[in-house]
Amino acid sequence: MTRRLDPERRCLRLEDWPEKDRTTWAFAIRSGGILDEAGAGAEWAPATVITREKAYGRYVNFLERTGRLDPEEPVADRVSPERIQPYVETLKRQVSSYTVWTTTCSLHAAVAAMAPDQDWAWLRVLVNRLHGQTRRSRPLTGRLVAPRVAFRAGLKLMDEAEKSPSLPSILRATRFRDGLMLALQAARPLRSKNLSTIEIGRHLVRHSGGYALRFERFETKNRKVLELSVPDALTVRIDRFIENYRPLLLRDRNCKALWITKEGDPMRSFSVYHRFEDLTLRLFGKRICPHMFRHGLATGIAIDDPEHVRMAADLLGHTTFATTDAHYVMARQLEASRRYRKLVDEKVGDSNDERKRQRRHRVASKRGG
Repeated sequence: MTRRLDPERRCLRLEDWPEKDRTTWAFAIRSGGILDEAGAGAEWAPATVITREKAYGRYVNFLERTGRLDPEEPVADRVSPERIQPYVETLKRQVSSYTVWTTTCSLHAAVAAMAPDQDWAWLRVLVNRLHGQTRRSRPLTGRLVAPRVAFRAGLKLMDEAEKSPSLPSILRATRFRDGLMLALQAARPLRSKNLSTIEIGRHLVRHSGGYALRFERFETKNRKVLELSVPDALTVRIDRFIENYRPLLLRDRNCKALWITKEGDPMRSFSVYHRFEDLTLRLFGKRICPHMFRHGLATGIAIDDPEHVRMAADLLGHTTFATTDAHYVMARQLEASRRYRKLVDEKVGDSNDERKRQRRHRVASKRGG
């Protein structure tokens, strides 16, 4: 049964925007040239363009559904405090506080690029206020798995696939693929988009010492080249997957995508996302999406090797350590909670020992009487 999207939650597609809005948006994201000035959003990554386009499309959908949309109105007038307020209140009834903030933040970025000469200070203040009201529906710490644990689980999956010749070839191939995907993400956690779009020879490159991952600046969120070495323990396994198991999944088809479905198609972002959730539920008893492995790596390094915690920023492709430092704070919280739990357990143990001692003393006194 296909789930239909609530019309109030729709993001109006670009082709359905008012003509003025489409023209303004195209002007905002244009690359520019020798004679043409680049738009304010020219340096945005493709994924960022899509996110902000959807955020503005959702706002326009709200205006259209509530009778507040004037197609001839310029963007600078269309986005006003009088209209944003009921829009945000509607968002609060539909999504989490965190999503309200991120959606409004993306809307602010979109309109600031579409009307750069307008004073958007009031909208920036609103975004900051919404940020202060955010709260996560589930604590991140409950969804983390130590990188070394996930890495070993991935290796085990691949070994089991190799040692099970009686299994159907497609099942062995998918198990080996899942194990490799899990181990690679545990060791070098990529953003979901990059993980799902890995191509052999383009992003996954073989060299004399093993493999490396490389993404060009236009393929990364922060518009910087990302290059990471792949652990030596995966070199032979990647070779095995590419030479033996991937061809079984492809079934004589030709494509460069590393991850292939059992039907022979390249895995899309949503396929990788749901595969991770199903796999981690079976292995660890909780659903963990690919992005959580980025939190796990930063937190794991902060706990196990705090002196070198700054290297997490390089592994995760963060522009500055400030983003990574948030995970260090989480690590300190985790470590503090563990020490507190140990202290409580010790006190409970001491209390139980004291009660047992007093009980033995009372029994001995009665016998003596």
